[in-house]
Amino acid sequence: MRIRPGEKPNLLCYLAKGGGDPDEIRALARPDLAFIRARNDCADFRAAYFLRILYSFRERLPEDLCGEIADTLLAFPYGDRGGHSMCTWTENHRLYLAGTEYLLARLYPERDFGEGADGSAARADRSAAAHEAHGRAELLRVTERIREEGFAEWGSCNYYPETLAALSNVYQFADDPAQYPVVDSSWEGVECRNLSPLVYAYGVTNVAITGGGLLAPRMDFWRTWFPRPPEHMKATEHL
Repeated sequence: MRIRPGEKPNLLCYLAKGGGDPDEIRALARPDLAFIRARNDCADFRAAYFLRILYSFRERLPEDLCGEIADTLLAFPYGDRGGHSMCTWTENHRLYLAGTEYLLARLYPERDFGEGADGSAARADRSAAAHEAHGRAELLRVTERIREEGFAEWGSCNYYPETLAALSNVYQFADDPAQYPVVDSSWEGVECRNLSPLVYAYGVTNVAITGGGLLAPRMDFWRTWFPRPPEHMKATEHL
């Protein structure tokens, strides 16, 4: 796949459509990496964009660029301690920052986060494990508040893609049961309380999922639940 004159594709689309020229991949990636390193407002959006690329297309990236992306994201300020021009405290930004920190630490469990990744030059523990725990705790805190009170920015259609993009990385790549609350559901026609499906809504109207694409979360953890013990099947037959 070659970029035509006047065309302005992004790297994610280029890779998803089968593009693989190393020079074009570098050319598409580096302006956005520079934007992140400059700590411009909304750099956290682009950090999450590169995280998705690492999870989905890491084997297609030139080795030097893959390392550059990882280094850039590991040095990003995931804590809200100032020293930059980015907005970090609103709902969608908290989701982006926590989700990227959490998933990046899981992707690179042997790497330390760089100095200043939390907005400070003297963090006691810069290990991936510490950042995974911090990101996960913040993510659960924000999503729990959303479940209790609703989306703070849901009144503006401009925020829909931002909020959902932040959440989509988590639900596609985390494979973490803690992200799925217990809700009213059903199993083979039997009403029950169960972990939420990937897509769930209760008591809402005028909601639809449209467009192309595939909802495909990771299933590594969930596959351990697929076998049905005989006791469970006998209890279902009894009901």
